[in-house]
Amino acid sequence: CTTCDKQYKKGNGYTNLLNHLRRNHEDYEQEALEAARHQNPLRLHLVSTRTRDLYRWIEWIVCDHLPFTFVERRLTQQDAALSLVCEDNL
Repeated sequence: CTTCDKQYKKGNGYTNLLNHLRRNHEDYEQEALEAARHQNPLRLHLVSTRTRDLYRWIEWIVCDHLPFTFVERRLTQQDAALSLVCEDNL
């Protein structure tokens, strides 16, 4: 919990954390809504769409043994659902 620094075991999903929030932080739902409105003051670890897409491009290239120039091919850019990148961004 980033609000009171309570530590929980990893690997059990987030049920323990939700139970903790319900027991010890009555306003957690309202605080979460406010945090979303004010760019994450709860210090949640959010991954930007750009970062996620770059990771997926790299994963695609590495796992399929493709050249980095693959991302610049016209058909790749035309058919890819990920945000566009160029070889230099990888």
